[in-house]
Amino acid sequence: MPFLPLPDPWLVIIALICAVAPLLSLLVGSEMGAPRRSTGRSAAITALLLMALWTGGRYLAYTRAVAVLNSRLYDRQTPKRVEAVPNRWNPLAWRGLVETEKFTREVPVELWREFDPDAGRTHYPPDDIEAVQSLEASEAYIRARSRMRWPVTQVIPGEQMREITRYDLVTGVEVRLLVPNRPGAPAMIPAPDATAVPK
Repeated sequence: MPFLPLPDPWLVIIALICAVAPLLSLLVGSEMGAPRRSTGRSAAITALLLMALWTGGRYLAYTRAVAVLNSRLYDRQTPKRVEAVPNRWNPLAWRGLVETEKFTREVPVELWREFDPDAGRTHYPPDDIEAVQSLEASEAYIRARSRMRWPVTQVIPGEQMREITRYDLVTGVEVRLLVPNRPGAPAMIPAPDATAVPK
């Protein structure tokens, strides 16, 4: 479910409150001499209802954020695909991802204010085709490829080598490769060659 952060802290809080509430009720009741009555079932039903309402609200906010991203042009480019990445704490704040023919853009989507399609960070594909091909042929990238949903690529030139990095804007999976400037020299993978960084 792309509209829920993993884990969703609000779902965890709801579960904890509904788990602790019956215990507190029994404790208070025993101190006051009231008959012991189990409230575990009602607490579980309450937790399920609250979780369902929260999840449904998240989904509605997600569909709204995706609709906002799809409704605009980006530097006169029509989006090929869009995604809204949830904020852990605020269901009305999303990190929008937009892919066009020429670039990928990260743009904030805050449903309580006017959307600005020119805000955020723009990622352009590198011109260094040789470095990109070396990365895509590497064993590290082949292993990590299945975990990448929104990859972007960056090439940093150097005197003897250039570093090419492909990382995923959603999962945080990253692959880095050092490509020598001298033709025919073997490429090298810096350690760690692939990491998962939580967003």
